[in-house]
Amino acid sequence: MGRNRTTKEKVEEFSKGVLETSMDMSLFIVGLGIQSYSISSGRTDFFKALENSGDFVKSVKKNYLRRGVYSATQKKYLEKNENGWQLTNEGQIRLDEILPKYHRKRLWDGKIYLITYDVPESKRKDRDLLRGYLKRIGCGMFQASVWLTPYDPAEQLTRFIKDFRISGFIAVSNIGRDGNVGRMSVKDLVQSVYCLDRLNERYRYFLIESQKQRMTLIETNFHFLSILKDDPQLPFSLLPDGWLGDKAFNVYNTLIAAA
Repeated sequence: MGRNRTTKEKVEEFSKGVLETSMDMSLFIVGLGIQSYSISSGRTDFFKALENSGDFVKSVKKNYLRRGVYSATQKKYLEKNENGWQLTNEGQIRLDEILPKYHRKRLWDGKIYLITYDVPESKRKDRDLLRGYLKRIGCGMFQASVWLTPYDPAEQLTRFIKDFRISGFIAVSNIGRDGNVGRMSVKDLVQSVYCLDRLNERYRYFLIESQKQRMTLIETNFHFLSILKDDPQLPFSLLPDGWLGDKAFNVYNTLIAAA
């Protein structure tokens, strides 16, 4: 197991690709009900309440969150009531869209799909956009310019390529059911490409930390969701023996319900 991550590292890890703006960070905190620790109302209490959140207040600057609250209010994602701040319906929709979700049901057609592309060096921006999108929809890099996924990406890719006018050659193919790539079985290939052993160790560490009962509500959320955002949520039959994702999710739900 690797070294323990600090709260600051967990915040940065979770923020990358999820809470990229101060506005989304503020929505997340209000959504957790952190401000409910404060008795009186007003914006100042929102930040004072963070002092009940362990080392988190040391990891995110208050001015950063103030800008976020202001932006969220301007966009009508947040509103003030007698208890402080609360999410509007639009704010809740926004938060639901950006937070990673754990899928208990994972329909799979039994195939592995390969995405190959050849984007000219002169179109590096297009290539970077494509790589970022492939990662975002749960694809794993097999080789340079070759990615794979157990979920058919054709429809999503076609829409993405059209919307962003990506140039170059991009193809989707599948290796059928029970296929092999070289000497590796599909299951072994998927576990290697997605580094599932490393991801499982992160879930294992979360379970260990949760047993110590030292994490605050916000630390629990940052710890678990920082792992979940990196979980491709592959079909259960492709996961390694001893996979801890489902157990970690159940423990996470229990901790949140008890908070």
